[in-house]
Amino acid sequence: MATPVILYRNIFRTAGAVITSSGTDTGYSPASVADHRHYVGWQGNVLTSPQWINIDAGSAVSADSILVVNHNMVANAGQLKVYADTVNPPTNVAQAAYTPTSDVADYKAFSVLSKRYWRVEFIDPAAPFTTKPFAGEILLGMKLDIPEYAAPDLDPFMHAIEAVSNRSEGGHYLGSVLRGIARRGNLNFGGEAGVVRSWLTSDGHDFLRTHYRKLLPWGLVLDSGDSEFAVARWLKKPDSARSATMPVGGTYGRFTLGLEFEEAMMESA
Repeated sequence: MATPVILYRNIFRTAGAVITSSGTDTGYSPASVADHRHYVGWQGNVLTSPQWINIDAGSAVSADSILVVNHNMVANAGQLKVYADTVNPPTNVAQAAYTPTSDVADYKAFSVLSKRYWRVEFIDPAAPFTTKPFAGEILLGMKLDIPEYAAPDLDPFMHAIEAVSNRSEGGHYLGSVLRGIARRGNLNFGGEAGVVRSWLTSDGHDFLRTHYRKLLPWGLVLDSGDSEFAVARWLKKPDSARSATMPVGGTYGRFTLGLEFEEAMMESA
């Protein structure tokens, strides 16, 4: 078992960073992989392999995780690879080529590196690509480790398919329409005992203040050590949700950490 991780830090959003690619199709931009909108992004302009997105962060920046949202590497039977280096173009491998398991949101952790130049490479082992490689959002940065598990009142699958049934005037069932897969609920880390204050003030507050409360999307992996719950989710704070952190037991040693969430994108059913 592994405690949950949240992904929101992104070196692609480093101030002054220069993002380039091996080639870009008309109407797309490599910089779009860092603008939080999963429905726009980068698309290559050819079917050849490999293709890549590079970032010059200006100075050394650290990362130990990658999250790719709304991409087509699974559909393309492709792979992803990450480089990090002190020279440009980077040739030092940070993450060996791997096969993503989800085109919706795919997460991979690797050993932490602090480098100025980074590359995310898109590979087709049986080149060329069937369709041009695409990525809607890429997060490359340090994961946020949560010290406590989510409370047991959370459905760990966070999975529901909304359906609308159609019936005749006489009440006969005519069929149904699937609207999509929706995930919504409340992540109550640590339950009533909450989380220790030292973690909240050293790590948690940055996520809450700079990302969650600004309604920006973020990635969640409930348990990277369990294949059933290692699936990455792309979530956001609902517009009307509260995000209070309250002291536990009348002291300031531990605080509740409840994060209401909803799906940041709707998948096709």
